Amino acid sequence: MSETIRKYAGTFTGTVLLGLLGYFANLDKFELFFNVDFLFGGVFSVIAIKRYGLFGVISAAIAAAGTYVHWNHPYAVIIFTAEALALARFYSEREDIILIDVLYWLTGGLVLVFFFYSGIMGMSAASAAIVYLKQSINGIINTLIASVALCLINLIAKEAGLKHSKVPLRSVIFGTILLITVLPMVFYIISNIRHQTQEMQDEMRRKLTAMTNAAVLSGNNVFVASYSSLNILAANLKNYVDETGVNLKGEDHITAILSSSDTFLGMGFINRDKMAAPLYAEEENGLKRYFGNDYSDRPYYAEAAATDKIIVTEARKSNLLNLNNPILILVKAMRDDSGEVIGYVQGGIQFRSIYSLMNSITSDSGIFLTLTDINRKRIISTNPAYQGMASIPVLSSDGIIEDFGDGIYLRTTRPQANTSVMTRWNNSYMIKSVKLEHGKGMVLTAEMPMTSYVKHINQLGFQALTVIYVSIIISVLLAFFISRRAARHLKQLSDRTAGISSRLDTQGADVWPNSIFSEVTDLSGNFRHMEEEITDHFRQISMQKTELEVILDSIPLIVFLKDTKNHIIFANMEAKKHVLFEDNKKMHTRDIFGNEHERFYSDDKIVMETKRPLRKIVQSYPFSSGHITVLTDKIPLFKEDGTIRAILVISRDITEELKAQEEKQRTLEVLYQQSKMAEMGAMIGAIAHQWKQPLNSIALITQLIEEDASDDTVSEETLLRNTGVIMRNIEFMSQTVNDFTGFFKQTKTKEDFKPCETVTEVYGLLDRQFVKNGIEVRFHEHKHFSIHGIKNEFKQVCLNILNNAKEALIASGNENKRIDVYYEHDDLLNKIIIEDNGGGIPEHLLPSKLFEMYSTTKDEGGTGLGLYICKSIIEEHMGGKIVAENTLTGARFIIMLPADGVSSS
Repeated sequence: MSETIRKYAGTFTGTVLLGLLGYFANLDKFELFFNVDFLFGGVFSVIAIKRYGLFGVISAAIAAAGTYVHWNHPYAVIIFTAEALALARFYSEREDIILIDVLYWLTGGLVLVFFFYSGIMGMSAASAAIVYLKQSINGIINTLIASVALCLINLIAKEAGLKHSKVPLRSVIFGTILLITVLPMVFYIISNIRHQTQEMQDEMRRKLTAMTNAAVLSGNNVFVASYSSLNILAANLKNYVDETGVNLKGEDHITAILSSSDTFLGMGFINRDKMAAPLYAEEENGLKRYFGNDYSDRPYYAEAAATDKIIVTEARKSNLLNLNNPILILVKAMRDDSGEVIGYVQGGIQFRSIYSLMNSITSDSGIFLTLTDINRKRIISTNPAYQGMASIPVLSSDGIIEDFGDGIYLRTTRPQANTSVMTRWNNSYMIKSVKLEHGKGMVLTAEMPMTSYVKHINQLGFQALTVIYVSIIISVLLAFFISRRAARHLKQLSDRTAGISSRLDTQGADVWPNSIFSEVTDLSGNFRHMEEEITDHFRQISMQKTELEVILDSIPLIVFLKDTKNHIIFANMEAKKHVLFEDNKKMHTRDIFGNEHERFYSDDKIVMETKRPLRKIVQSYPFSSGHITVLTDKIPLFKEDGTIRAILVISRDITEELKAQEEKQRTLEVLYQQSKMAEMGAMIGAIAHQWKQPLNSIALITQLIEEDASDDTVSEETLLRNTGVIMRNIEFMSQTVNDFTGFFKQTKTKEDFKPCETVTEVYGLLDRQFVKNGIEVRFHEHKHFSIHGIKNEFKQVCLNILNNAKEALIASGNENKRIDVYYEHDDLLNKIIIEDNGGGIPEHLLPSKLFEMYSTTKDEGGTGLGLYICKSIIEEHMGGKIVAENTLTGARFIIMLPADGVSSS
């Protein structure tokens, strides 16, 4: 139950996460060209569907909710969720998801788009067709991107050794064909239409800018002329002003300037009390004079009194004339020579000439011009929609302003709920506003309706989307045909190759599939040839396997093959003598060795951890037939990836060998004792020889003492002298016994000792025998290096060699009998060399037969054990080597011992 909960929790989490990723991806749109955008949140929806099946529809619904932000209606959410439902319902490994998506847009998607956009929202069929093309292409491309992305993700995961899913080759071929046909074509068409739309926008900007600049120039000229006329009037009129106002001559100046101006609707003089004195206004019947009108409520006179500049008021209705359009009042303070304000000259501008000029400029261009004052109130406008409006909607909050650059903006109405965003372009304008240089804050705004532009762009878009849509359908059909054909033949090849193992004993080449694709045909031929070769190799391997089994069954070794779980998976005939093992089955070692199986498995673990063989393991196999002792090698067998797949166990039964070795050891110990006894006999003879002279001396002195005692001539001095001689001889004899006792002392403790001193000690035991037989012993270059071993055993070696040399010299009859002892030392070896001139060793005993058991040069007088025991002591106990060789005059024995860093001096 907990596993099921974890599974569904993971599915829910993954679905929601992919849905949120799709939602945020849909918040950003990719503009293909004007009025046509793509959203890519559907990529995550398709991934969720391929990963979680029907649960992925939840992810698609979450992602599709992001479309409401852009389009302000829920119908796209319904259409895209229905697309996800169709994909989840009909998708399987056998059908490509891109093909299912195309079928959805050809059927259900087509019906839903026209139902919602044309039926419910009331769009025209042409506009609904553009929506359908845009959404279907968007959906198919999202599905294609998701499929390719999943293929790449699985490929990367496989290369990295991570968990991955298998991808059908048919889907890879299908997606690849679409990628190389659809995407380049889409990019080309989009780039081309973007270029066309950009050229159209540039042309519209140039046209709008030219119109605006012409109108601004005309407006500035009007203001320059008006300012000049007002300044002339102010300069001339001050000479004709008295306390009552302007005299008749001054009025002539006013009417003369007013009559000559095309821009002033009215002109006159206002005294310091803000009273008209007089004002003239142009009416249908000529000029009309106004005198005494009160303008004290107008704030711009005080502003004019504070400066010498002309003040331009905001647009306002005239209280003298009944006008449809507002006018601008220009006011300038008139001063006397002392600078005191004596009144104001003013003029009213209605811009009739500018309006006519603006109409002539914009005729047949579709552009509207609007002039606003410093407070953005409309003064004049050629746009019929603005007639009677105090202010124009360009600057109102009811709309969306987008910057097109170069001071040009695009104004569109704000989309309404449950309506298509395409409807907002019906009342959209491209706008450019320029402030008049001499207009005192007035702004000229040019508006170009986007209706014709949008209509033309929609035509281009419809054509482009249709080409893309048709190309996608053709590419899908082409990809479907090619991928199915290629995959079908490859599937046949796969099925055929999967059965090779069951047909290894037959050829069957006639059933291999062929294809119209040359590569597939070549592959089929290669597989056919490969099957023939595999069949031949299989037969050879079968023969080799049979031969190997015969060999393994013939060798007197126990051979097991074990897996890494302590199971035996193979046993040869020798092993089957001890184990009841059935071929082609596994057998746990517990069934063979019982509770001791872990002891053997511990060695397997070491092999698996180190990945190295274990050699010469001495083990006891507790078989049911009896315990045997074996010498075992455990060798790892590897897979291609370097991991261990099995362990080869090769065991040799050494039970009888151990028994023979034990018997041999016991025999050696007996022989060693025999040799020891022989040497002891020789030592006893040496002791007897050493004691002979002291005993004779003691006997002689004793006789002398007896004679002196019988003659009663014993003196104290003579007695003390004779007893002293006896005691010295007794001490010598006692020391001789001590030396021989130490020689035969049984000790097994190894120590460091100097061989030069040890050889000298051995010679000291035998020196009288050497002197008696005329043998000269010479010690050369006493190098005091140390060696490590059992000192008494080394003494035994030296004693044996020196005794052999003595006997060889006695037997040789050589008059100049000589033994030489040398010492050599380097970083690797310590050498003790003993040479004699006794005639040498028979050649048939060299180099090694001399050291064999029972090999002797003494005929019946030797045991043939001495040198054999010497060799055993030097090589087995001290890790060295002893060799014998002949010189020109005799024999040479070389004892070589490892230096091992032991000090020398």
